[in-house]
Amino acid sequence: MFQTAATFTGSFDEDCQVKSVPQSLLTLVAMILDGPNIKSQSGDGVTQATLSTAQLLQYNSSIHCRVSSTTVSHNKDRETPLPIYVGLTVHARTRKRDLIEMLFDLGLSISYDRVMAIFTSMGNRVCEQ
Repeated sequence: MFQTAATFTGSFDEDCQVKSVPQSLLTLVAMILDGPNIKSQSGDGVTQATLSTAQLLQYNSSIHCRVSSTTVSHNKDRETPLPIYVGLTVHARTRKRDLIEMLFDLGLSISYDRVMAIFTSMGNRVCEQ
């Protein structure tokens, strides 16, 4: 699970959700949500709920937990498309820092600072062209 690295390049590929999580995690989540069946074990017909849950598990996982810390440190290499999409979409529609930070604290979105870094990077790429 910790060997799978996903990097955001400024756009989402068609199959970026499936590529961002290991197949074993997708199979486990599918078996939990849909029950053990051949369809969930073969990887065919993965539901959006399965993809979303697996992405959030991948994004919020940590190798070891610090004893005195109450927050989760997110690694950019394990940022999956869902939290990036949520952060960028909420910012584009509301521009509310508090809302993005609340979603980040819940483990559903990237942080506001990360959203700003992505927008800055995208703007710089446009200016370079």
